[in-house]
Order: sequence, then C-alpha cells, then structure tokens
Amino acid sequence: MKAPVNAQSCRFDFTAITQLYCNGSCGTWGGGEGCQQADANAFCKLKLGNAAAVATTFQVSSAAAAPGICCPGSGVESNCVTLGAFVNRGVVLSVSVNDTNLLASHGSGSVVTNVVCAVP
Repeated sequence: MKAPVNAQSCRFDFTAITQLYCNGSCGTWGGGEGCQQADANAFCKLKLGNAAAVATTFQVSSAAAAPGICCPGSGVESNCVTLGAFVNRGVVLSVSVNDTNLLASHGSGSVVTNVVCAVP
C-alpha cells in the first residue's frame, strides 16, 4: 500500500497511510526531536497534498504493524521505498514509505497517528 500514484491526478496518494514515524531524532519533520505538532502538520501536508494543511488533532502512539511513513531522509530501513521530497506539498525532507509493516522496519518507537487534517 505504499503511496500509490493516483491515475487521475498522477500524484502520490498518502490517504491510506495511517502513521508517520517521529521517534527521537526522526521527529524532525517540522523542527525538534520527537513527535509534535509540526510532525503531524507534515503528515497532513502529505495526506492532503497541500502545503497549507495542518493537523487539528492527532495522537502519538507506538508504531503498528501497518503501512507508514519512515524516518525522514533515511530510506535505509528494510522495506522502505524512498519517494523524495515533496516541496510542492511543503515537505522538504526526503519521504520514504513502508508499504507493509512500519513496526518491523523501525521498532516500536513513537508515531503520529489518527490525524485530522484541515486547510485553514
């Protein structure tokens, strides 16, 4: 289920991905370490395909045995596919996805999940 390309828009589709890895130093999606609002916002930017998107609510949980967005820029974990940066969506870090099991490739570290996204 790695971010497939939508046939009509020719854009990567992150809507079915439910978790973004942001444990420790992997929480640099929007600034400092660990899972925080900026990481949830980056997840929403990818999910909605809009650089102005923000997370109105989100939860921090342990990684699950499901597809997810990998530690930014690494792409070295097993089963992570590097897609590159999505500058047009406001995400300048390299994005990688694990299309089967983020827990297996990253361990039980923290993820942002259950994001509710909006474009103000």
